[in-house]
Amino acid sequence: QLNPIYKKDYMNITNLCDAIEKVLLSGFKGDVNISIGKPIPFSEVVETAKKVVGKDPFIYWVPEDDYMKDHIIDNSKFKSIVPDWKETVTLEQGMRIVLDKIKKGEMTTHQ
Repeated sequence: QLNPIYKKDYMNITNLCDAIEKVLLSGFKGDVNISIGKPIPFSEVVETAKKVVGKDPFIYWVPEDDYMKDHIIDNSKFKSIVPDWKETVTLEQGMRIVLDKIKKGEMTTHQ
């Protein structure tokens, strides 16, 4: 069962695209790990989803494996390439955007 304290660095696709653009525009050549640098526990993701949806989300628990451990990447190279980069869409904002698209029929929960 997924331990709610395991941390991951969740990143909205808008933030990822912006970060990739900034790295490309910097002229940097090579590999770079891109992340927000703010790992959060899964329990916080669930609490944010509860707040956005207005009810307890259904959580499908899967058997624990290596994916269910902390996954925090070293983004120091990224931060040195674009030191002023900041996320523009928070976890909660990203969830609200997706929920709004689902309500408008622009996205399904099976995509």
